Amino acid sequence: MLSEKPTYAFDQFTLDPRKRLLTRRGTPVPLTGRAFDILLLLIEERHRIVPKEELLARVWGGVVVEESNLFRQISRIRRALGERPDEHRYLVTVPNDGYRFVGLIADAVPAATLSAPETVLPADEPAAQVKPSRKIDWWIGAGAAAAVTLSAFALRGGPQEARTPVLQQVSFDEGFPREATWSPDGQSIAYTSDRSGNPDIWLRRLDRHDSVQLTNSPSAETSPAWSPDGRLIAYRSTRDGGGLFVATTEGSEERRISSFGDLPQWSPDGSQLLFTWRAGEGTGALAVYVVGLDGGAPHVARPDLLDDVGVVAAAWHPTGLVSVLGARDGQPLMLLAPLTDGAPRYALTSQAFRDRLAPLGLSLGRYTWSPSGDQLYFEGSNGVENLWRVTIDPATYDVVRGPDRLTVGAGIDRHLALSPDGNRLIFDIRSSRTQLWSFGFDAARRVLTSAGRRVTSGVPGELNADATSDGRKFVYRATRGDLQEVWEHSLASGVDRLLFKGVGGNFSQPRWSPDGRTLAFSREQPVETGPASSRELVLLTSLDNRVRTYPLGHSVVFRPTDWFADARTILGSCRPNPSQLSAVCLTTTPDGDSLSANVRVIASDPHRELFNARLSPDQQWILFQALDRRPQGTSTLFVMAASGGPWLPTTDPRVFADKPHWSPDGQTILFVSDRSGSLNVWAQPFDLSSGKPLGGAFQVTSFDSERQMISSNLSDMDLAITRDQLLLPIAESTGQLWTLGDLNK
Repeated sequence: MLSEKPTYAFDQFTLDPRKRLLTRRGTPVPLTGRAFDILLLLIEERHRIVPKEELLARVWGGVVVEESNLFRQISRIRRALGERPDEHRYLVTVPNDGYRFVGLIADAVPAATLSAPETVLPADEPAAQVKPSRKIDWWIGAGAAAAVTLSAFALRGGPQEARTPVLQQVSFDEGFPREATWSPDGQSIAYTSDRSGNPDIWLRRLDRHDSVQLTNSPSAETSPAWSPDGRLIAYRSTRDGGGLFVATTEGSEERRISSFGDLPQWSPDGSQLLFTWRAGEGTGALAVYVVGLDGGAPHVARPDLLDDVGVVAAAWHPTGLVSVLGARDGQPLMLLAPLTDGAPRYALTSQAFRDRLAPLGLSLGRYTWSPSGDQLYFEGSNGVENLWRVTIDPATYDVVRGPDRLTVGAGIDRHLALSPDGNRLIFDIRSSRTQLWSFGFDAARRVLTSAGRRVTSGVPGELNADATSDGRKFVYRATRGDLQEVWEHSLASGVDRLLFKGVGGNFSQPRWSPDGRTLAFSREQPVETGPASSRELVLLTSLDNRVRTYPLGHSVVFRPTDWFADARTILGSCRPNPSQLSAVCLTTTPDGDSLSANVRVIASDPHRELFNARLSPDQQWILFQALDRRPQGTSTLFVMAASGGPWLPTTDPRVFADKPHWSPDGQTILFVSDRSGSLNVWAQPFDLSSGKPLGGAFQVTSFDSERQMISSNLSDMDLAITRDQLLLPIAESTGQLWTLGDLNK
């Protein structure tokens, strides 16, 4: 019965189901009946993403309504809570899926009993209405830090266990401190910071506020790891081609131990380092390596066991086993094995665990083991990125409990490290904003000519751009909750113009026709009668916003990527049916408004996804990306004659390459790659007459700090190139270091 439901408190709000009332510090907040029901349902089901279909069915009681009604009610809830569409303090929109409440629910008790600093209220506001805030917005004087007690809870069925880990901010540095690692005694940390102008390694005792700079070079030093004996720090550097280095804690005796690698981790005995890198020193799949301190070359860890595993992350088990988190046949697993030979053991493979994981929509990432081997701490993502815990039986490696969510917040929680006593996690909470930037670019000389400038507002979804051939304007997408928008930006005037918007669905990146008048993009809309989607090709005339649509059917996926000169034939990637991988395809739009669109495959492969097909300026060559889906696959760029024929590789198959583009004169292929350790734009000279690359690729941009970098959201991001400008989605991040303590209570 409704009267039996509890009262929910979060931040300054209280939701009372019995009175059907939402209040803020005791003052009623107006909310429609539908909006109240949706908010209550999302709070009650906060352990999972609630699908849109379920919300419509449960709140509207089976009455058939448009999905736009749900979007309007969600917008009303956000306004009532004071949350902008691009914020995630309380509600997270999971595109093509549903919504989730992520606010911290606290017991409705007087503020005096809560573990939080005293809050002074105006005289007309009763203190009993103060609720603990999930956002830490107070500061304490020198010698102390901001702290708040949070409740971590198990996201499983059944009763929840109360836990009280203490969240505490431990850095107040404008240099974006991150990637902390513990000293063996747990009293100090080494971390990355940009406070000196570029990423360097810094050391600090936690009971002091001053830090000591360990590295000081023009290159980027990141990913520190403290040796078990406390004498050495291992880290990654981009200097002299990049690689892994070790130095003493005084910064002396520095030496390179590997010419490649990232995220080094010391073995329990301190004799070796485990790290990950793209297989073959630069392809699309992660591989796990081990290197000793004796000058020997790194070697791949247990290739006999990992060849068919898609590696996500790796770490040492406390017993000295190598543990690897990955996937096999689409299912998550944790493999544990001796370094050289011996039978493996497996964790996270039980059906019961997978059944708990699937409804959460949770992707597990980087992780660490507790010293006793009975806890796994993960970075997890399901619309928001927080920290999670899984309890393991150390004898059988069976999952005893979890996944349990440890942090609740709209920030991005990353780079977790566990203290030597297993009682504290340190990690960075960051915020990030992506905007499109314009850089001066000489396409003929393949060099940047000016620093970048922001050209868009930073609304979520501004990850890609497509410029007209004359370079006067570009188009980009923007996402505001469930609202998808297509905007045109004039590079001369700086004026933005809304061309198209729609509620729900999923848009592909719009592409300009050769004359710069028409845009082509695909649109997927959920079908109300079932789980399928309705797909259509959309042509939008920019001058008058005229829209023509061509249905593709439920099974065909087609995403436009370029146009032929006739302004009717469109190049793209397609999946003719759900069982096929993406292929390079053509479609020709019919005369008039005939409701049909035929898609023809011109290049395909049973093991590789083909994406991002682009026509050379002379229309003689098609450039595309081939992403191998086998576990140790590659991402390579190829060209083929527009009339058909063999594929000719244009990039080194050992080097990861994505988002290929032609320069306006066709003499250069530009693409993004992380072969230098960070995502950057690279250039490959090309001979149009022979269809072959000329010499090797070279780096065009130099982003090497997480504070400012090219967006790593490769599934959505793209770049655009004109004769004098390079348009890139740039993610700017900031954050601080925090600890989560009392984990063993």
